[in-house]
This record gives sequence, C-alpha cells and structure tokens, in this order.
Amino acid sequence: NLLNPVCDHIMKEILKTGYVQMDESTIKVIAGKKNKSHLGYMWVMNSPQRNMVYFEYHQGRGREGPKEMIKDYQGFLQTDGYEVYDNLAFDYPNIELFNCWAHARRYFEKALTNDKARAEKVMLIIQQLYEIEKSWRDEKDKSPKSRRELRLKKSKPLLDVLKKYLDEQYPMVLPKSLIGKAFAYTLKRWKKLYTYIEDGRIEIDNNLIENAIRPLALGRKNYLFAGNHEAAANIANFYTIFGTCKKQEVNPYDYLLWYLERVNDTSILNMESLSPSSYKKLIDKKEM
Repeated sequence: NLLNPVCDHIMKEILKTGYVQMDESTIKVIAGKKNKSHLGYMWVMNSPQRNMVYFEYHQGRGREGPKEMIKDYQGFLQTDGYEVYDNLAFDYPNIELFNCWAHARRYFEKALTNDKARAEKVMLIIQQLYEIEKSWRDEKDKSPKSRRELRLKKSKPLLDVLKKYLDEQYPMVLPKSLIGKAFAYTLKRWKKLYTYIEDGRIEIDNNLIENAIRPLALGRKNYLFAGNHEAAANIANFYTIFGTCKKQEVNPYDYLLWYLERVNDTSILNMESLSPSSYKKLIDKKEM
C-alpha cells in the first residue's frame, strides 16, 4: 500500500511524455478454486525518454484494462501487432500507433524453413535498417533530429525497396504458409511499421519494453503463481519499482529503504520528490 502513490506517479510521468511503448505478458493466479489457476495479464508501459516502466495487473487480455490505463493519454503508442492495440487507437483518436520491426522480423525468421530465399531477402533488408540505427548510436550527435535525418536519407530507400518486393511477391506465395503469413503481417501493418522514420524520438522496435518484462518471465519460473488477484496487483507494484530502479541505475533495496523512511511524512502531491529519478539525482549529487 505504501508503494501505491509512487507507482501512480510513475504511471502519470510516463503518460506525460507523449511516447509510450506498451506490451502485455501472462501471470498465473490462484483464483479461489482448489488446484485451479487463472491466467491473468500484466500490462506494461515503458518510457524510453524518462527511463521508467509501469506494470498493472488485469484479469484478462481484453482492451478494458489498457483502455483504462491510457484513457487520458495523447501521443505516440508503440506496440506489437495485437489487435487490442489497434482498437485502442480507434477508441482514442489522439493516439498515433506505431508497430515493432522486431516482431515483423520474427515472422520471417519462422518462415526460413518454408521459403528460405524470400525470408532471407526480407531479413537482410531489416538487418540493414538495424545497422543504420546502430550507426546513429555511435555518432556524437544523438539528437532526435539527427536520427530522423539519417533515417530519411538511408532507411527510407530501403523501406521503399522492401515494400515493392512485398507487393510483388505476396501474390506468388500461399497465404496460409509461413512466408505468406509473414508477408500478410507486414503489409497489413506497413504504415505503422514505416512511419518510425519520420520522428527521431521513436524506436525501431519494442525491445526496450520486452527487456523490462523479462524479470516477469523469470518470476513465473521461480514463484510459479500469485496467491490471488490482489497479490498479483501487489507484484505489479514491485515490478514497477524494481524495473524503474534498474532503468535509473539505482539499487532497489537502497531506494526502498530511503523511500519507506520518508513516505509517511510526504504529501501525495509531492511524490516526485520520492521517485526513483529524484533518488538518482540525490545520490549522483553526493558522489560528485
């Protein structure tokens, strides 16, 4: 309960940025029936700009949970191709949806056993797109403006070649084959995959949020399930704190000790002063 205020603050700060990555992952929950478990979902939001991550538990994978989470949000939303996110963008016209090239690439990787020549050709172009991203990270000027200029100069021609190839080849493959599904997935989401080049703030993929979710996968192997729905919501709080601390490069134990010593004397309106980012500034100042 003491963590709820700072977790709420982290969520609000992420939504203020105008660029949010979102994903979901499963968690088993004992739902009251003996030896029976319920498959719940952790919905996760990540801010590449603020280095914050937020977890929220919901009992299902429908759009009700994420719809409530982003009801007041305006800006860019980057996700995989799950149709619930398309519905969210439809429900909220102030949201512009971007998709993830890592997910698109996985479809072609699966298709290597089905149509190696076509799959390899597409994967080679995607690899070149990623090499362009890497070259920007190696530059001194890491501004969104410089990344946009680089993408328009080098990534756009590659994407145009890829789109032409997909359009030409798709009629020649079986729609239900692995390569057919890879083509269909990419073409259906082309605009949401393509437009990352037009804004240097947007990442090429959702890997940052997938990295943030990995501890949840590790937890599923260790503790197996949450004892009930309330426990799953509590777990979400801890993942929010631990994940954000990791992104802020602060020790979560030290932060929690610092936070718990101060939270009862701090107004809920002043949670920024007790956030992991404020703690990070404090320890950085001490080390100078």
